[in-house]
Amino acid sequence: MGSGFDWGIVLDLGVGLGVLLVGIAALIAAVALRRTLHTLAETLEHVDRQVGEIGTVTVRTLTRVEAAGGALERAAGTIAGVSRLARRAVDPVLINAGAIAGGVSAALRRLVTRGNGAGGHNEGKE
Repeated sequence: MGSGFDWGIVLDLGVGLGVLLVGIAALIAAVALRRTLHTLAETLEHVDRQVGEIGTVTVRTLTRVEAAGGALERAAGTIAGVSRLARRAVDPVLINAGAIAGGVSAALRRLVTRGNGAGGHNEGKE
């Protein structure tokens, strides 16, 4: 009753061929993943270099800004000193000018009041 053909071999061959195809598919997926990870690693290295360059430029820029801030602070101190000196130089002049103006106005007031007949020089000359 045996036909002489063993279907178990066909089954074994089918399973073996299926496992082989799954292995080839896994190999293809692994190669694609390797390429993707390699590209990602190159991109990250490029970004790391750029960030490093930005960091260097940023440090240099901040150093320059700090130096400029220090220079502005010194200039502000100098301007404040000049302002104090100018005020000290001008204040006495203004006070003296005010005193002179007060003295001149008092003298003019005396002259004007004497000339209006308040006991001035013009009374006996008519």
